[in-house]
Amino acid sequence: MAVTVSVFNMKGGVGKTTLTVQLAWYMMSERDMRVLVVDLDPQSNASHYLLGPEMYKEYIKNNRKTTKDVFEEYSSPVTSPPSHSPEEYIYSVRSIHDSKLDIIPASLKLSKMLKNPRGKEHALDVFLSHVKEQYDLILIDCPPTESMFTNASYRASQFILVPMKPEFLSTIGLPLIVESTEEFKVEYDRNDLAVAGIVFNVVTKTREADESKEEIKELAAKHHLHVFEEEISYSDSYMRSVREISSINETRYTRRGTTEEFKTFAEAFARRIGL
Repeated sequence: MAVTVSVFNMKGGVGKTTLTVQLAWYMMSERDMRVLVVDLDPQSNASHYLLGPEMYKEYIKNNRKTTKDVFEEYSSPVTSPPSHSPEEYIYSVRSIHDSKLDIIPASLKLSKMLKNPRGKEHALDVFLSHVKEQYDLILIDCPPTESMFTNASYRASQFILVPMKPEFLSTIGLPLIVESTEEFKVEYDRNDLAVAGIVFNVVTKTREADESKEEIKELAAKHHLHVFEEEISYSDSYMRSVREISSINETRYTRRGTTEEFKTFAEAFARRIGL
């Protein structure tokens, strides 16, 4: 059964979606895994990233099911047979032999679920219970705010991965993430939910970045949070991969150092969550 990981940070601009998508590509292509990405952000960046702008427009135009439909149709916590085939919610990005990369796309209409969120925090967990056996890894791309979607992703997950851009505002935001996870554990009696770790992402070589990394490490130590030694540097290649709808390994003109750096982190991440 799949290991499910929420990729979450309350601060935007930390490369959360890019990290989620690139981890998905890597695990599928380099580790021959069956991977599902769940787009929980109404901005739908992960969906655009994996489908491409034109295919995404066509997908929405044809009224294909999205994560909005998951919350509408699976809001009951009971595990009755689904009323629709899971294939109606899942878009196949690529498959190679026994490995595959799929996504449940999002749409702007997903934000409407927040107008009446009561009882919907179970929906994602209920839906994924019907498809978990089809995957090795499920990655949930969370919006950069705490909301019903946060609780929904936590309920469906075993781990949380926290990407952080090393800068001063990140040091302010880290305690909020800790508070969010601890409150969830108490409210839902979920001590099995673990923070897999903090990864420094979109890293630049500046004095400010170095100082912020040390401050974040100190804060993480106080809260007994793991900080990955492996970090991911800023590279134009990640933005180019969005345009090319590709993994960093397949993106044109990507330097070997960039791909090796990402591989090193991806393997450390996999070990951390037991894959």
